[in-house]
Amino acid sequence: MPGAFSYIFGVFFSGFFSSILHGAEIFKLAAYHYLLYSDIPNFFGKASIPGWPYVNSQLEYPVLTGLFIRLTAVIGGNLRGYYIANTFFLIAFAAGGTFLLYKMLPLAERGKLWKYWIFAPSMLVFSVYNWDLLAVFCVISAMYSVWRGKDLWAAFFLALGTWAKLYPIFYFLPLILKQNSWRKKSGIVLIAGAVTLALNLPFAIANFDSWAYFFTFNSGRISTFDSIWTVIRWGFPGLQDEKIINSLSLAIFASWYFLAIWKYRKESLFKSWYMATLIFLMTNKVFSPQYLLWLLPFFVVLPAPKYWKFATFEISNLIILIFTLSWFFTGQDLNYFYMSVPLILIKYGMMLGFYRDIGWRKLNYRTFPNVIPSAWI
Repeated sequence: MPGAFSYIFGVFFSGFFSSILHGAEIFKLAAYHYLLYSDIPNFFGKASIPGWPYVNSQLEYPVLTGLFIRLTAVIGGNLRGYYIANTFFLIAFAAGGTFLLYKMLPLAERGKLWKYWIFAPSMLVFSVYNWDLLAVFCVISAMYSVWRGKDLWAAFFLALGTWAKLYPIFYFLPLILKQNSWRKKSGIVLIAGAVTLALNLPFAIANFDSWAYFFTFNSGRISTFDSIWTVIRWGFPGLQDEKIINSLSLAIFASWYFLAIWKYRKESLFKSWYMATLIFLMTNKVFSPQYLLWLLPFFVVLPAPKYWKFATFEISNLIILIFTLSWFFTGQDLNYFYMSVPLILIKYGMMLGFYRDIGWRKLNYRTFPNVIPSAWI
């Protein structure tokens, strides 16, 4: 079996491919085309505003991602340098995550890294599309900490991940329920609170409205093109009030999330995290294509779906992205949306299938001896 270096080299290739794909115009390799769009160069203007983000500028991302965006702008100096700095760090996060996943997996399972992580379509396309790999690396670091029996370190990395992309906040409840003493439970809460205050309080004091823009922007954001909520709104013309969508989305998520976490509290912690991620993706009004990166570590460490299901899920997402960008950049022709509807339904159907496949299995080491035993604490 290849050593760790082979896997790390592979993920460097994937990241480099993504970087060239989205940076072809920046590097003068091709003329700009909207199908090569990336959020990263699009944010250079905001990232270049002098001073501190959330004090001198507003960003629709949590503070850790905002600080990272500003740091890469300072390091890069210009658009090309900024893009190269982002590429370097994001590929480094992917490589670090690869090494930790490699360490956790038994020898017989390491081949999954190629199919479900390194050469996953979402890794090839989205590793340098947005900043999600920062949060994904924090989550993998938390998984590695749990695997090593260091749950307080897991809390630290989950807190960092929360303020990179928010979704890891839903992993805290399963982590707390796993603890067998109030001392450990309170330790997790204290660490999460300390990291949250350290990252947020200085900016909230300096310019509360600018710091709070992340929350106001996302609470008022309409459902995205490739979200099931947009399909529902299309099918039910009377359901257009965004406040109703917000309330329904939150109510469905909260009830489903708490029921699932309580039901599976005595099983695999990683299973609970995976299911929380699926529930959030299926109920949230915003679904960006790079969110598939959030699921990849769980496909690696848990019993993976059949590859044809995984490939269908990933390819559907990529085709929807093509339709989304075509719709956005060519006058918002609704025919692109109509063509996307079947694929959106397939994508959500696949997620329901993943949830069902993992939900009915009682995951423990005796049942699945080929996966990492420490995951079933």
